[in-house]
Amino acid sequence: MIKETETVYHFYAKDQCIMHSVKEEDFKVTWTTLKAMVGLMHTSYKEEDLSYTKLPSQKLEVENPSLDDHSY
Repeated sequence: MIKETETVYHFYAKDQCIMHSVKEEDFKVTWTTLKAMVGLMHTSYKEEDLSYTKLPSQKLEVENPSLDDHSY
């Protein structure tokens, strides 16, 4: 059985992951909010310290599809 994962994003401040596995539909709001928070809050972070990685969806082969069956 082939199962497709969702595209997700991980957000970083400097080299530290501050949010992970954010769904694609939440990306714009999350990214905009993080940039605004850095500008408003008095922290050691600057907007240039923020970054993200995109993990695209993948098709994975599931060896035992019965484990994913929630039809009971």
